Amino acid sequence: MNNVERMHEKSTERNRVLVLQSQSLENEVQTARRRLKEADKYLIEATAQQRQEQTIESEERMNMRFQQFQIARIILKLTQEKMELFEKTIALFL
Repeated sequence: MNNVERMHEKSTERNRVLVLQSQSLENEVQTARRRLKEADKYLIEATAQQRQEQTIESEERMNMRFQQFQIARIILKLTQEKMELFEKTIALFL
């Protein structure tokens, strides 16, 4: 085997190694892209769920405030009725 054949053989071997490395890197890139897509999908789902939970919490707070308002109105009405009864009671004694 002469020098030219050995150089050609070494060159062929290096090219084969480079092709294998290139294929390996391409596989890693594809895997990374799949993982990135999965992560994006998870992030989108998590964000949507968080927004939904925040909406539910906000609605619950609004309902509680509305109930508090209704209770306050009832208390005010009862207080007014109590004052009217108190005034009528005083009027009876006068």
